[in-house]
Amino acid sequence: MASVQFLFTAFDRRNPETGRQKCRLCEKPAEPPKRFYCSDECSELFQLALSWPAARYWALKRDNHRCVKCGKVVAGSHHEYNEETKRLVWSEEIANVHHVIPVAYLWTQIRIALGDLEGNERTWRAQQLKSIVFFHLDNLITLCEIPCHKEEHESGWYEKFRMKETGQKTLEVFSHK
Repeated sequence: MASVQFLFTAFDRRNPETGRQKCRLCEKPAEPPKRFYCSDECSELFQLALSWPAARYWALKRDNHRCVKCGKVVAGSHHEYNEETKRLVWSEEIANVHHVIPVAYLWTQIRIALGDLEGNERTWRAQQLKSIVFFHLDNLITLCEIPCHKEEHESGWYEKFRMKETGQKTLEVFSHK
C-alpha cells in the first residue's frame, strides 16, 4: 500500500546541499537548460519509461497477462491450451489495464497537492505528479473486457472508494485481494 501523499513527495529530486535538481534517471546534477535531466539521452529514456504503453506493459507482465479477477488469459499475449480442441490457441481476449483509483479522483488529488503553485512551477509539478501517480503499478490491474472490466465499472467502484476514504488517501488495491 502506498499513500497518494507519498507518491507526490517521493520524487523530489533536489540535492539538499545545493538545492539543484538531480537527474531523474541517473541522479547526476541536472544542468541548465535541462532542468530535470543531465542529458537528452536521460530525458528521452525517462519519458519512455513513464508512458502509458510502458506502464501497461509492466502491469500486464506483472499479472502474467491474466485477468486478476477470473484468471483468463488476455491481450493475445500468448498461447493457451484449449481443452476442447486439445491444441494451443492464441488468446483473443482483450486486455484492459484498469486504474484501481479512478483517474478523475487522481486529478482531484493532484489539484489539491498543487495548492498555491502558479505558472511554470505548477505546470511542471502537475506533469511530474501525473506521470508518477497515473502510471504507478500499485494502481494498475489487468482485467478481461467481459465480464470483469465491465463489472468493475458498473459496480460503482468510484463511489465505494470515496466512501471508504478516510484522512490519508491510499492506493490500496481493494478490488483484487
